[in-house]
Amino acid sequence: MKKLLVAVLILISAALFAGTVSVIGPWSGVEMDAFIPVLEAFKAETGIDYTYQTYRAEDLANVLPAQFSAKKSPADVIFMWSSFITSNTKSIVELTEVIDTDAYIPGALDNVTAADGAVYGIAYTAKVKPGFWYRKSFFEAHGLTAPSSWDEFVALLEKIKATPGIKNAIASGNGVGWPLSDVTEHFLIAFGGPELQKDLIEGNTSWTSYAVRNAIGKLVYLIERGYFSEPTEWTTILEQWWNG
Repeated sequence: MKKLLVAVLILISAALFAGTVSVIGPWSGVEMDAFIPVLEAFKAETGIDYTYQTYRAEDLANVLPAQFSAKKSPADVIFMWSSFITSNTKSIVELTEVIDTDAYIPGALDNVTAADGAVYGIAYTAKVKPGFWYRKSFFEAHGLTAPSSWDEFVALLEKIKATPGIKNAIASGNGVGWPLSDVTEHFLIAFGGPELQKDLIEGNTSWTSYAVRNAIGKLVYLIERGYFSEPTEWTTILEQWWNG
């Protein structure tokens, strides 16, 4: 990921900017500490200095339209939702000729590609999300096996819940909303399919539809049986998770 981000910054700065490159991203705290080395590597390779500001995407969604209408931008490079990028193509720089689109796996740039095929953003990382994470060492220590069906998943949670020292089988990281919204999306996609998620985003289906109620019902089933812990700030609960 680090090499890719550095390459992205170099390509964009070479094609579009001179002097100091201003960057806005969503990362703060330990996440920002992990991102700053990317900017430092960019500076070392190009000799171009940088500035970095932290902005939540939710806040940017309110700020950017007014900035763009005034033909201004708060930064040269902005990390933002792909849905926002492609819906504002008149206000942002096309990058089709800046990057090697053939270097990306098929579909990786779909979310930042407009209807005419022009690319207006870069997918800086690709991963399967959302879902559940588990510690292999914990599973090995307690003779647990990753499930391959819903019934096996529920049986696994029972075994984890019965493990000495374990209060809840699933850690509920929250605090800023998105960790648990990720889990909700996981259930929508797992039991309703990717199209259900897209239909909800685009307003083509109702939150009271059978498909949604069926998916959320599975989640409610687990909550009612006490498998989820009480929601706790996600960095705190991540530390507890690592500590077993």
